[in-house]
Amino acid sequence: MFKEFAQKTRFLLIGMTFLISHPSFSIDAYDKQGANDKHGTVSLRVEVTGGEPGEPVVNAEVYVRSDEPSHFDPLTCHTNRHGVAQPSNLPRTKVLIQVTKKGWRTFGHHYDLDAEGPVIKITLEKEPEPAK
Repeated sequence: MFKEFAQKTRFLLIGMTFLISHPSFSIDAYDKQGANDKHGTVSLRVEVTGGEPGEPVVNAEVYVRSDEPSHFDPLTCHTNRHGVAQPSNLPRTKVLIQVTKKGWRTFGHHYDLDAEGPVIKITLEKEPEPAK
C-alpha cells in the first residue's frame, strides 16, 4: 500500500512541476503581458515636448479617436507638468492622436495601437510669429 501511495505522489509531483514550469501557467508571463492585454486593450504614455531644448509641454490637449467610430468614444486628456498624458483602456486598433496647445502648431498622426509600443513621443513646433 505504501509503495502504491509513493508512486501516485511521485506522479502527482512530476505533473505539478510540469504545469508550474509551463509558460502558459507562469506568473511572470502574465506580468509581462500586463493586465490590459488580456482584454485586448492598451494603455499609452504620450510624451509631448517642444522648443529647442525639448522641454515638456505642460497642459497640452491630447485627443484620441478611433479610425473606426464604433470602437470607442473620442477621448481627451491633458499633459501633466512633465509633458505626459496617459490615456488607458484603448482598444488595439488604428487611432488618430492630435495634440494642441496655444502657441504651438497642432500635431496629428495616425497610429496602429496593435503595432505601437506603449510610449509615443511627440515633438511640437512653435507657431511662427505673425508678420508685422
